[in-house]
Amino acid sequence: LSDYSQRVANLEHEDPASAADLWVKIGRWYGDHLSHLDYAIHSIHSALRLNKEHLGALTALADFQRKRGSWGELIETLGKHATIETDTAKRVDLYLSLGELLEAQLMDPHQAMAAYRSALEADASCREALRALDRLYRSNEMWEQLIGVLKQEAATTEETDGQIALLLEIGRLWDEKLGDSAEAVASFQTVLEIDSRCLPAMRALETLYEKTGQSELYLDILEQQMDATPSDAEQIALYERMAAAWEERFGKLHRAAESLEKILAIDERHFDAYRELERIYRQEQKAEPLVDTYRRHIAAVGDPTARIELLCSMGQVYEEDLNDFHKAIAAYAQVLGYDSADPRALDALGRLYERVEDWENAVDTMTRLSSSTDDPALQVELLHRTGRI
Repeated sequence: LSDYSQRVANLEHEDPASAADLWVKIGRWYGDHLSHLDYAIHSIHSALRLNKEHLGALTALADFQRKRGSWGELIETLGKHATIETDTAKRVDLYLSLGELLEAQLMDPHQAMAAYRSALEADASCREALRALDRLYRSNEMWEQLIGVLKQEAATTEETDGQIALLLEIGRLWDEKLGDSAEAVASFQTVLEIDSRCLPAMRALETLYEKTGQSELYLDILEQQMDATPSDAEQIALYERMAAAWEERFGKLHRAAESLEKILAIDERHFDAYRELERIYRQEQKAEPLVDTYRRHIAAVGDPTARIELLCSMGQVYEEDLNDFHKAIAAYAQVLGYDSADPRALDALGRLYERVEDWENAVDTMTRLSSSTDDPALQVELLHRTGRI
């Protein structure tokens, strides 16, 4: 080393570049082989005095500063080296190391972010920098910046599933963290351009369209989900939402009824759909579809009490809306098959038999009703009608 020191002293004036190289070699010997870090760093500084952009000297200086734990000086050295490094891969590694030191040793997340961003400027596809920024932006709740990083990840990801997952997260961030529905919609629509059957994107758009009052788009996205929804339960849930939208948003009860009928085509024992259909057909005064719905509902339901209620409702529609007294009689007669003393059925049958001039059955029915009621006024009325017949 003494020979080297003598030679380098002579070279500094004659050949500064060679002298700088020699100072780096001397520094490496002190640091790597003799473990004299102070002498090593002094030698490297001598090289940098001759050439402040000597890449080998900056690399060696960083190594020795890291060994000594001189974090502040190491950060300064890495920053200088990174700005003049011409090799892209090495420059990226320098910025990554700088970011890690700023984050872990100096606890300065914002300076660390700047270092990782510099790494991305050098290589837009650098996964380590993207992951680091992702982590830091999340922990500091910097949502717009996080979205920018996720977009970069999506742009550099070749796998379709990976792209979709990133775009879905971007949409959720716009919606849930930043409250920007338009940007969220755009992100989820981009997902559907990649995969037209992506249910998470469709469901997110459904929620956004409903929240923003975009009724037509809301219905469109419900329709799109039908093709991508495999299970009967999910399809039924979609038809329920479609029926509600047609009725509440557009006031088109016939379209709501169509959706409910599709539910029954999937599940003929879906009793809520029957009840909603019956309500709509009553409101629309569509007697024929109403009695048909009652008929199907009766066939599907097993409870005798429920059947009695439905048969009475069906008989009323036949009598009052369709003027079909014989079918009304048939409906009420079925009620008596479940409860022979049902007062509504007996009262209606007595009236209907009078209308069709079936006097024998009219008298029989009114007699049965009279004997089963405790109401004196009704008994008097029934006896009067029977006597008139």
